[in-house]
Formats: sequence, structure tokens, C-alpha cells
Amino acid sequence: NFAHVHHRDIPYGLLYLLIVAPAGLFAASVVVRRLDRGGAHTVAVLALAIGLVATPVTWVSNQLSRRVEARADTYSLRLTGEPDAFLRFERRIAVRNISDPDPPGWRTFLFATHPPTVERLGIGEAFRDQASGSGG
Repeated sequence: NFAHVHHRDIPYGLLYLLIVAPAGLFAASVVVRRLDRGGAHTVAVLALAIGLVATPVTWVSNQLSRRVEARADTYSLRLTGEPDAFLRFERRIAVRNISDPDPPGWRTFLFATHPPTVERLGIGEAFRDQASGSGG
């Protein structure tokens, strides 16, 4: 995707991973050292530690990913100047995926790596309105 290259998302994403992965592994090791008493429960403690660390890291990563994707949508609209094609695609993909076009905010925050369909449609509509000079 040209937008990811244009905005240097790939190097920034790798830098994020370079910082977060070691920090996350260190945090998980601290949790394991504090909770593990040895024996048969070590694997369960390790799984708990990874879950405790990975959950907030995933929330932050998802937030960053949604911003990158929204920016990529805007960039693609500026590059192509084709909001109608963008809107048709977003509608078609939502129907094919049988996705909720406007999920509750908590679900988006916890699980979504892309903006909800209704937001993406809003980006396309705003671009079309701006391009046609109606301004919404």
C-alpha cells in the first residue's frame, strides 16, 4: 500500500515492535518470577503472564493500526480521486464479511485493527462532499 510507504508506517511499525516486544517479554518474565512457585503450574503462570502483558499491548497496537488505516484511506482517496469506488468497495466488503458496520465503541477499542465501516464510509463521503464543493 502506497500510503504505508508514503507515511513511513512500515519503519515506524518495526520500531514500535522493536521497543514493545522486548519490553513485553521482560514484563512477562517479571510476572512469572513473582507468581511462579515451581512445579506443574509454571506453564499456567506463563500463559497468565503473557495474557496480562499482551492484552494492553494489543489495545495500544490496535489503536495505532486504526489510525494508520484511516490515514491510508484518506491518502488513497486523494491519490485516486475516486470516492464513489471507495464507497462501493467498503459497502461490498462489509456485506461479504457480514460485519457490523458500526460496532460498539468498546468492541472497536478492544478488537478492531481497522476503523469500523461506518467511519470509513464517513471518510469517503466527506471526501466526496469536499471534492464536489458542497462541504457537507
